[in-house]
Amino acid sequence: MTSWLAALVTWCSTLLGTGDADAACLELGRLDARRAVAFLSGDPERLRDVYATPTLREADASVLRGWSDRGLRLEGMAQQRTSCHVVARSSRQVVLDVVDRLGPTRAVGPQQAYRLPSDQPTRRRVVLTWTADGWRIGAAR
Repeated sequence: MTSWLAALVTWCSTLLGTGDADAACLELGRLDARRAVAFLSGDPERLRDVYATPTLREADASVLRGWSDRGLRLEGMAQQRTSCHVVARSSRQVVLDVVDRLGPTRAVGPQQAYRLPSDQPTRRRVVLTWTADGWRIGAAR
């Protein structure tokens, strides 16, 4: 699947909740879609377009390499958002209160496929940070 098509499928399958019309929430949705494309394509370098720091990127890159090392690729990966609200905003950072969950995801190998366990909606604080390359995820807790 080409990367633009994977991004489109991921974006279309993301469920938006209340507050998502705010530009910062839409930006988070775009970053979530880019993260999903990195996982779906098996390319950790694509995470550079998602995270503000190498430390944050490395956590996801390590997970991605773990799947790849086992000969598996992921399908699905859409973040399903229940809500997103701006808590604080400055010219260089936006703090968001987000409730979301990972949608249906499968790990697929040459001769096997595993459905990953589904999770429950989780509330997180996500900090979007302005960088030389645009908005990136600076923290998530």
